[in-house]
Amino acid sequence: MKITEIKTHLYEFENNRVVGDANSPAGRKLQSNLLIEVKSDEGLTGYSSSGAAAKPLVESMFNRAVKGKDPSNVKGITKQMMDFAFKGGHGGMINEAISALDIALWDLKAKSNNEPLWKTLGGLNPKVRAYASGLDIPMN
Repeated sequence: MKITEIKTHLYEFENNRVVGDANSPAGRKLQSNLLIEVKSDEGLTGYSSSGAAAKPLVESMFNRAVKGKDPSNVKGITKQMMDFAFKGGHGGMINEAISALDIALWDLKAKSNNEPLWKTLGGLNPKVRAYASGLDIPMN
């Protein structure tokens, strides 16, 4: 199996209240995100999302390091993406782009294995304790 293409979709949504976090302490109601689809030559698709501003980096990194690769080697592909980004550092928007592609690749790998993601990642039990980080703090 080979990774053949990426599709990205920008979308906006309005929260029913003002939310914020450390990156937006004043909060906002309108938010935008990027839906990412990584497709294979066997018709499978891995999904992920990121912030909308990462779109050009996601697409560029896909073309440089992901397209044409075997999705069963997620760790190797992610290492190659990190190597491409090495001189620019591993922070900020490039890290968001790499992370978003990494998540889509794991999703694609799980689908190609015909198993749930938790099993592909080495989990022993499908039940996981939930954790809420509070990243969307109500500001009113």
